[in-house]
Amino acid sequence: MTNEAKETHTLEVVDPAPGAGATAPDELKDQGTSAAARQVPCAENTMRMLERRKVVRPIRDSGGRRLFGPSDIRAAREYLKRNPAAT
Repeated sequence: MTNEAKETHTLEVVDPAPGAGATAPDELKDQGTSAAARQVPCAENTMRMLERRKVVRPIRDSGGRRLFGPSDIRAAREYLKRNPAAT
């Protein structure tokens, strides 16, 4: 048995300044169909239609669920502004 020195590290938790590093909720992580549709705003079926039309390209999790990122939400908003009849 060897006698190795163990390093210990301490982590100091500090409250950030107000607003420092704050991001909008749609920029934090990928969202499911329902949450993304609320962000756009549109119906969930519209988000699926936009995927079929290749307007948005959500990734899929291991269970096959669509995960829409911030760029997908922006693309959907812009598309629906230009094509209001698409909803």
